[in-house]
Amino acid sequence: TMRPRHEDSLAALLELQAAAQGVVGPDAFEDRPTEAYASWTVPAGVAARDVRVSFTPEHLTICIQGEVLFDSDLSQKVKPSECSWTFAPPDLSVQLAKCMACGAWPRWETLHRETEEERSERLGGLP
Repeated sequence: TMRPRHEDSLAALLELQAAAQGVVGPDAFEDRPTEAYASWTVPAGVAARDVRVSFTPEHLTICIQGEVLFDSDLSQKVKPSECSWTFAPPDLSVQLAKCMACGAWPRWETLHRETEEERSERLGGLP
């Protein structure tokens, strides 16, 4: 799916979000040992006051100008009190502080918790 450029309208970004049923993957995602980072390119005209980011231990919600951009369970648990976000137009960046699982830092392959179908599609049918 083609991603809108930051010059494109918020409406175009939200159309993409609607088609993805609540999961617009970030433009960039990076898994580090103790944290995961995700970023989105936001349309021109959006100010920091228009952005709302909510963290719970297993869920991330991002709204822009009152419209949902991302609303999904996360791949793994996080510590909400240690998570943060920054907005330097046009880039919205989210830093997620991982929780240990079974004495180790979990590896994140994706930002959101995938269904079996999504995982199979991402891996090209491999287990």
